[in-house]
Amino acid sequence: MEEAFFQWKESCKKADTLELFGVEDVSDVPDMHFTFDEDAVIEALKKFYILEKEAIEAEDSEDLLILKKCMTKVKALDEQKQRCSDTLQELQEKYKAVTDKTSSLHHACEQMMSQQTQMATGTEQLKTNLHYYTQCEWIMKKLQTSRLLINGSLFPQILSTIYECMNFLRANPEHRESAAYLEKYEQCLSKALTSIKTGVIADISACENEVLSRQAAGKPTTAAFADDDTFALLYGVFGVKAAAVRNALTLAHQYFSEHEEYQEMVKECEQEYFRIREQLLRSAVEKSVQSLIAKHKDSSCTLTRDGCSVLLRLCDDEFRLYKQFFIVDAVNPGTSTTSSSIYRSRSPPTSPIFQHFWNRNSQSFNEFIENMCRILYDTLRPLIIHNPHLETLAQLCALLKIEMIEERCGTLTSMVHEDAFNPREGFVNVMNELVGDIVERIVYRTSSFGQTDIVGYKPAPGDLAYPERLLMMKNIEAETTPIPKTPTSVEVTNKKSTSAIDLHCLWYPTVRRTIVCLSKLYKCLDQSVFLSVSRELLDQCCQSLEFAADKMRALPIDQTKASVKGFGRQLDAELFIVKHLLIIREQTSPYRVTAKNLRNIPPTPGTKPDNDSAMAHFDYSIDFSKYKNSALDLFNAENRAKWFELSTNNAFLSFLLAAPVQIHELQTDSRRIIEIQLKKHCHKLIKFVTNMVIGDLALISSEIDTVERAEKPSEAWKTNPKLSPKALNDVISNVFKNMKQNWPTIRATFTLYIGVKETEEILLQPIRKSVVDTFTNINLFAQKHFSEEQRQIASVPNQEQIWLLLNA
Repeated sequence: MEEAFFQWKESCKKADTLELFGVEDVSDVPDMHFTFDEDAVIEALKKFYILEKEAIEAEDSEDLLILKKCMTKVKALDEQKQRCSDTLQELQEKYKAVTDKTSSLHHACEQMMSQQTQMATGTEQLKTNLHYYTQCEWIMKKLQTSRLLINGSLFPQILSTIYECMNFLRANPEHRESAAYLEKYEQCLSKALTSIKTGVIADISACENEVLSRQAAGKPTTAAFADDDTFALLYGVFGVKAAAVRNALTLAHQYFSEHEEYQEMVKECEQEYFRIREQLLRSAVEKSVQSLIAKHKDSSCTLTRDGCSVLLRLCDDEFRLYKQFFIVDAVNPGTSTTSSSIYRSRSPPTSPIFQHFWNRNSQSFNEFIENMCRILYDTLRPLIIHNPHLETLAQLCALLKIEMIEERCGTLTSMVHEDAFNPREGFVNVMNELVGDIVERIVYRTSSFGQTDIVGYKPAPGDLAYPERLLMMKNIEAETTPIPKTPTSVEVTNKKSTSAIDLHCLWYPTVRRTIVCLSKLYKCLDQSVFLSVSRELLDQCCQSLEFAADKMRALPIDQTKASVKGFGRQLDAELFIVKHLLIIREQTSPYRVTAKNLRNIPPTPGTKPDNDSAMAHFDYSIDFSKYKNSALDLFNAENRAKWFELSTNNAFLSFLLAAPVQIHELQTDSRRIIEIQLKKHCHKLIKFVTNMVIGDLALISSEIDTVERAEKPSEAWKTNPKLSPKALNDVISNVFKNMKQNWPTIRATFTLYIGVKETEEILLQPIRKSVVDTFTNINLFAQKHFSEEQRQIASVPNQEQIWLLLNA
């Protein structure tokens, strides 16, 4: 009800029905805050409905008339619209027809214009392509002209035209006549290159004729290469024609550097050039070498040095002239070739064909230089082969290898690219051959030297005067440098030998010769050759020391001159050979260290590097002994039954799978030669000195060992008179007395010969130990089997007493 009231109130605002309720303004109607009669309201609403209906019907009749009029007008407009649509459709169809005709006309025009353009372009292309086919006759006609000059203005145009036409024909192989015309242009190129070759050879021959004519008009004899007039004649005349030759070759090189026929043309020109240069230079170089021989006939080293200097100058001068004629590096055609450009670093060519040209270029020059250097080689080789002096041969080898090849030529090589043209490579090749000849001669002379001057050396009496020579030098040293007189004190043992005793003049002559020879050969020989030669020389030196020691032992016994009285020269001989072996080991140690560094061979993974094999040489021996045993076992009765067994026990299968041949690797080197000899003689020296010190005590010790091995040692010693307390006392007393007398002299003798405290102790310590062990063995025997009274009678000294005596 309340909602209906609000709707009514809102509608009253739009309608003029307020008077039905006696209200002038809707705001005067209360918002349901009053009470009214429902019947009265319903009646009022009915009246309102009737009035509203009548008002609407009156209004609808007027609107209907208006609507009918509007509908009539709309129908008229619709008919007019239809007529306009039909007219517009007709206009569109006519416009489309006109547009289609116009488009087709434009398309036809455009197609005709395009065809016209294509035909014009095709005509121009035909004209352009036809140019590459029509130039052949013109080029051949010009090349056949007798007045054509390779340095004229027309020849570059001919070469460039040939280059362009050939490139076009190669790029268009689909053209029907391209192959035939390409062949024609190759004929033109061949004709052009022939013209260049003819002109180049003519210019070089003209230089030759001019040089020969000037020589014929000048001095009647050929001058030496080093003369200024000869130098100006040989290089000045050629230098005048060099520019024309190089310009012609540069022109062809610019277009056809990778063409095979161009390479052949340049090769023929170079061959002719080098033939002429060799013919002109040979007499001058021979004259220079002959003048050097006459000037330095008494000095092979000076002759070799001056001759090599002449050849090195020849290499540089010829390379400079060669660069003026031919193209040897990547420089511009107009670049001047000065002397500094000889050593310019160049990038090597990358094309395989050009790389071949680069190598051929270098090879031709090197062959020419090698032919020139052969003149000096043929002169020096007879002098080297017949040279008997090993020192001179070593100097020549060092001169060529170090001064000439490594220093003078090696410095040049380091200045240029590793793949660049080295003008002194031919000189290096020939000098390497000469070095090889010298090395071969050195090896032969070294072998002869070892046989005659080392192994075959006959020692003079003064060479074997030991210890007199050492004592004499010691006295001289004492006079020049006074020292306190303590002849048998510990200070004598601790004092190192002075430099006077280790001077070369005190070395045995074969040792001195070996060391000096090795020092000279080390500088000039390769490492492998030097190692082989050093092994042979050191082995021969050891043989000579053995021979000298035997001579010393065989000298008449003079107790006044022997180091230890009563024992002859044996101790001096043993110390003599040990002393010189130590000298050899010390003097050859730098060669072993250098050899180790040069080898630089990494050790096998999991193993330690073998430092002892620095100068190693491996020999191999084959053992066939097992082959015979395996063959014999195959025919045994037991194995014959297994011949045809179908199992792994088959006798034939076992024989085939066995290793009947054994290969043994034997390592021999110079260090092991010295070490083996030194070890052998040190043991021999230790054994001799030990027997010298203990004397008869060694027999007693062996008797004790025999008794101890018996079944009843406590009874066996009583039957041996040598083991009685009284006999032991006599022997021990004599030995102990001799030790007190001789041991200081033995130590002084070791100091005189060895002179190095550490080495002396290494040699003396085993002697002390052997002496102490001998006395200890006897003392243990006495403690085990003797009574207290018998031990007092034997009086065997203990270890402390022996050590005290030996270390005093």
